[in-house]
Parts: sequence; C-alpha cells; structure tokens
Amino acid sequence: MKKNLWKAAYLLCIVLLLSFQSCDSPTNTPDDSGETPTTPTDPTTPTDPTTPTDPTTPTDPRTPTPGGSNLALTETDFNSSLVIGSSAVSTIGEIPYKMILANDGAEKVFPTGKSDTSTASLDHSFFIGETTVTNAVVRNILQWAYDEGKFSETVTDHNAISKYGAKFGTKTLLSFYNGSSNKYLPITFNEDTKQFAVDAGLENYPAVYVSWHGAVMFSNWLTEMRDGNTDNVVYSGIAESWLVQDTVVDITKNGYRIPSDIEWEYAARYRGLDAANSVVTEIKTIDFSIQPLKWTKGNSASGASGSTSVESATRAVAWYTNDPDMSTFAELMPVKGKLANHLGLYDMCGNAAQWCFDLAMPGYVRSTRGGTYYSNPRMYLNVGTITGYHPEKRESEIGFRLVRSR
Repeated sequence: MKKNLWKAAYLLCIVLLLSFQSCDSPTNTPDDSGETPTTPTDPTTPTDPTTPTDPTTPTDPRTPTPGGSNLALTETDFNSSLVIGSSAVSTIGEIPYKMILANDGAEKVFPTGKSDTSTASLDHSFFIGETTVTNAVVRNILQWAYDEGKFSETVTDHNAISKYGAKFGTKTLLSFYNGSSNKYLPITFNEDTKQFAVDAGLENYPAVYVSWHGAVMFSNWLTEMRDGNTDNVVYSGIAESWLVQDTVVDITKNGYRIPSDIEWEYAARYRGLDAANSVVTEIKTIDFSIQPLKWTKGNSASGASGSTSVESATRAVAWYTNDPDMSTFAELMPVKGKLANHLGLYDMCGNAAQWCFDLAMPGYVRSTRGGTYYSNPRMYLNVGTITGYHPEKRESEIGFRLVRSR
C-alpha cells in the first residue's frame, strides 16, 4: 500500500514539473492577424556594449562635428552703443568678451609720442577690447578652427597642428606647452581626443606666445565664426606661403582685427573731460590746454594720474617688476587686476604688450604697444612709446587686444 502511494506521489510531481516548464517557456503561436509575434526582449537584459543604441550617446570626440563646429560667436549691443565709453559684448563660445566704443566717428586730434611733440587724427568709429584676449577665448577660437577643418595633422602641411603648436601659411600662430602647468603656455592640444584645453586657474590670464600672424589669423577666424562666411574678414592676402608684406587690412569692414598704432594710442590716451595729468601745451598750432577733450601725457601709463617716474600712479594702473602683489620679481598676472583707464580699458600698459598691425620700422618689424610685466616703466610703460618685434616672434610678454569697426 505504501509502495503504491509513493509511486502515485512521484508521478504527480513529474506532471506538475512539466506543467511549470510549459508555462515558463511559451511557444510562439499565430495571433488573430495570422502573423507569428516575436518574444519580447527582457528589458533588464543588458544590450551588447559594443553596439550603442541610446541616441543620446556622445559621438567620438576625435571626429569633428559633421558640418562644422558647435561653437559660435554672438554679438550684443554693437548697434545700440552710440556714446564713447558705452559697451558691447562678443560671446565667443560661452566666453563673454566686452568691448568699448572708443570713438563715435567724429574727428579727434590728439598728441602722440613720448614727448608730446606730434599729433594724429582719427575720424572713424570703432570698438576696442576691455582687456587683452584671454586663454579661454583663444582656446575656443582654436577649437572652432579645428572643427571647421582649418588645421591639418600632417606635420609638413602649411596649417599643421600638433601638441607643440598651431600653424597657418607655414607661420606659427601660437605655441602650446607639452608638460606640466605653466601660466605662459597653458593651452594644450590632445592629439587623441582632438580637444583644446586651458590649465585650470589660468583661463583669465592674457594669451601670450602668440605671434603677429596668430593675432591676425585669430581675428579673421572670429569674424568667420560670427558670420558663417568670410565676407567681412578684415585681413586678406593670406596664402599657404604667408608673406607678411602681402597682408592687406580693410577697416571699413566690421570684422575683428587688431588695432592700428593710431587707434591704440588714441584709446590709451583718452581721458574724456578729466584734466589731471593731461597734455596742456600747444602742438602744431593746436592749444590742447583749451581743448575740451583731454589726453594723457606721453610719458605716463594709460590712465595714470602721474608720469612713470611716479611709482604710485603707475602701479595703480599697470603690472610691472617688483609689484608687491607678485609672487616673484616679475610675472604675468590675470587681466583686470589694476585700475581701468578713462575708457574702461584694463592693462593698456604693463602685463602683456599688445600687437598692432603697423610696421614699427621699415622692413617687417611689427609694432607692439604698452610694455610688459618685465618692463622698465620709464622706458616702456607709457602711452607714447612704440616697440617692435619680428611678426613671427612669440614671447611670454606679448599678447593681443581686439578691435572692431562700428
């Protein structure tokens, strides 16, 4: 009797087990439409990691965005800024670059030279950068240029890009640093990801080790970045074999550029109605003592209340050697660390000298203005002195400031 009971129980277990297996593994049968439905995939089952299906998955950073860069340049208030000293903003990628209306288009005559013995006139309207161009801005220009196919990774090409620097027309535009953090060479290019970066904490320092060619080319690229075409670029004559003497400037266009010597000195000297430390002599029949607009003396730093022989007046507006806020004898400092001049421009003298378009002397030497963090103040940190370098020169003391015709 017991044997029969155990046998019956055993058979019942087998029947139940087969029933459970049948429920867990349904067979596909035709539905009402006559088609055989497929078994849905378990949503908890991971997909093959080598085949991404999420449409939000980022594309390979080594490949430029199809059709160009995601970076753009937008402008605000350039058409509404009508009064000298009013501001407008160029947003380069995500970085705002403030510009000041320096002249409203009415003719202005002003003194020139360290000794205030000459005059110049200016009668066009233009904006000038509140600061020298920073590392953050240059990083975005370079990324846009790479994404737009402006560079080649073939080292023998005229526009070669590598971890050591960027070229165009065989001329080095900017040097990179392939090593540890360095405030003078903080921009890096990753040859694997094709991304440019600035060492943390150095974004707001002046971009230096930029050649004259670099300042010119970056200006053109900013215009193209804004417009999507080259119709308004200011500089032409740039070829795969770039000869500096072939470079032509057209300031009637409203693209970005670097200042002329006259524009730079005008903006550096401008004091508005403030007569302190202004030129009051007669120069070439013009009596500046009775002129309504006042101009800083040629032996002074931009915006200073006294000549460069007055240390307190000079240190208030310019970074240079032995500054108590420097950690060494002389070093590059962040922009906007000193007082602005009367137009609201920072670091017109000291910190980093600024390229101008003009020749400093016959030949190829191009003008730089303003002096540097390493300058003797009485010799170079004044609004009336012009210095010059070969256009291919790249130094830890030379950067650039943008200008744009209105």
